[in-house]
Amino acid sequence: MNKCMASWLITLILSIMAFYNDHINFYSDYFAMIRRYFFLLMFRNRRFRPMRLLYLPSFLISMYLTLRAFTSPPKED
Repeated sequence: MNKCMASWLITLILSIMAFYNDHINFYSDYFAMIRRYFFLLMFRNRRFRPMRLLYLPSFLISMYLTLRAFTSPPKED
């Protein structure tokens, strides 16, 4: 579970850095920033971004570790 949580934290940091590096703007409030984030996540143009080489594998590793953490027998905890 520790590896799972640590990997999700790293994934979050990488995705925030990728978003921040490409969209340095000031928003009126937090909800506007979250709404814009999800819009860009779904509908932005699909040009290559180098941060994808970091945060996409990190997301997949986090998903794997989450699955492993929740399916492990109690003796391994």
